[in-house]
Formats: sequence, C-alpha cells, structure tokens
Amino acid sequence: MAVTVREAGATSENFAASTAGAASKAMPDPRFARPDCLFFGIGSEKCGTSWLNQFLSGHPEVHVPRYQKELHYWSSGHRGKKIPWLLEKQMPRGPVMSFWGSVLRPGRNLRRFRRNLFLQKWWKAFTVPSPTHSIYCDVLFTGYRKEKVAGEITPAYARCTAGTFAEMAALAPDVRFIFIMRDPVARLWSGCRHRLRIELGQQNTTTQAVSDRVLSSLAESETGPLRLSSYNRTIQTLESVVAAERIAYFFYETLFQQSEIERLCAFLDVESPAAIDKAVHVGADASGEMPPEVARKAREALAPTNDFCRAKFGTLPPEWQDKTVVGDA
Repeated sequence: MAVTVREAGATSENFAASTAGAASKAMPDPRFARPDCLFFGIGSEKCGTSWLNQFLSGHPEVHVPRYQKELHYWSSGHRGKKIPWLLEKQMPRGPVMSFWGSVLRPGRNLRRFRRNLFLQKWWKAFTVPSPTHSIYCDVLFTGYRKEKVAGEITPAYARCTAGTFAEMAALAPDVRFIFIMRDPVARLWSGCRHRLRIELGQQNTTTQAVSDRVLSSLAESETGPLRLSSYNRTIQTLESVVAAERIAYFFYETLFQQSEIERLCAFLDVESPAAIDKAVHVGADASGEMPPEVARKAREALAPTNDFCRAKFGTLPPEWQDKTVVGDA
C-alpha cells in the first residue's frame, strides 16, 4: 500500500472562504488543553530562537514538535495564505514510502515514513478547513508524551495581528508567549543576510548585497525585515489582547546567562537545569560588518523601537547603545 504525502485538499482561496467566520464560533480542539501550559515563541528572527528550541526540546517537562521547529501556522497557512517555503522544500513528491516496506525494514525507513506522515499532516493544516484547528493540533502534538508544557517557536509570529494573538491565547486555559529581542539594527542586518544566503548562496552574499537589502527594507515597514525589528509594534499588538503576566520578554544578548534560563523555566513552571550549554553556533560570516552609513540610517529608522524598549524595560543591553550614531543615547 503506497502512501502519498501530497493529498488533494482545498485550495487556499476555497480554504479561506470556507473558514471565514467559522473559526470565531468553533471551540478549539480539546487536546490543546492536555498540557498544564501551552506556549508560543513568537520571535524575533535571528534572536536565538533556534537555540531556545533546542534547549526546550531537551527538557524532560517540555514538548515541542518533532521534526520541525517553525510551523508557521498562525503566520501564513491556516487562513489560506501561501504554504511556507520550509514545507515546500521538504515535501516529497508523489508516493514516498511503501507502508509494508517500512514495517519490514524498520529503522531508517520507518523513521522516514514517520517523518513523511508528519509532513503530510503539516501540509493538510494549510489546505484542509479545520475551524477547531484540529489538524494543526495533530502537527503540534506529534511525539507528545504527556509532558507538562507544550508549544512551538516560529519567529514569523512576531507579525501576527491582534486578532490572531487573541485566537492563539484562546486555545487553552493557560497560554503563554515568549518574545526574544536583539539590538534591532544588528537583527535587521543578520535577518537580511540570512535571507540572502537562502536566495543567493553563501559565496554571493556580499557586504554590498546585504547593505542594499537593508536599505531597501527601510521602506517596507509592513512586511519586510524592518517589521521583525520593530519590537514596539509586536509588543503593543500582543499586549492589547494578552495579559502581561502571560508574556515573558528576553534579550538575545543576555539570554544565555544561567539567571535568564532560570527565569524562563520559572515562567513555564518547569524545573531549571543546574547548568546549560551556552554555546551559540554561528556560521562563517563572509559578508562582513555593516557599513557605518548603513548602520546610521537603520538606527534612525529604528529609533522609535529603541525609545519604546528603553521606556518599557528601563535598562537595555550595552550592544543596543551605539554611541557613534548621533541622536542615539
């Protein structure tokens, strides 16, 4: 019996139309309430979310989805938007595995079979109407073993609307949000460089190419990389529908300190490890550092973010304080 991973489903347009108005009336799938706490890491990109996901995946009291860190459900798929490129890239074409072949040859084949089933469910979450979010629930709880806490981390959720955040917060009695911030200018540079490496490859991601992308992004405040550095907008949107005690804020520059990990574990009500692996693996940077003139323009564009965060959190990490830029105290 062949298993076809790509199943016929509703088109994005039909999906959006069929679920319009229904999601607000349907009760969420009751499985969301199985753990004591459901959490979402909502960003931001290039702020240590991969490290955080790795740390939480190894915690005995925490469940994160097996096979995939970023699910992108709330930022793209479930309202009939574009299928995430991460899923497009991984999705097998046509019949991918014989069921009996997997059973008769356990190990690698069985693991591949299970992964393909996960991809199948992930694809269906974006193409099949589910007002109760039950298909997304299937994906989220893949590999769940009754851990105390369950959740997922997708940096693109930083761009979600207040309505979407409210819908996420209503999935279970106890839903919490984690938001990590980094010097917004450094995050903008790193984010643009990351995207260019995907598009052009490592060798073609030059300093000039990244500089051009940063400068062009300054005019794309709604959808471009600048939006992910505009922490003030994410925080204001989130706090308009979620109680402050359900949100934890962290800085990338101090995230790997033992005290911050203890604060994170306390926020999730799980045991804190005696020690952590503080290593942050950074790839070779062939694109160089941000030119001063590009940094000046970026910092001017992101001044409202710095001012907002300084007023809200008081002290900011030293890395955020660029004294060489006029007007940035």
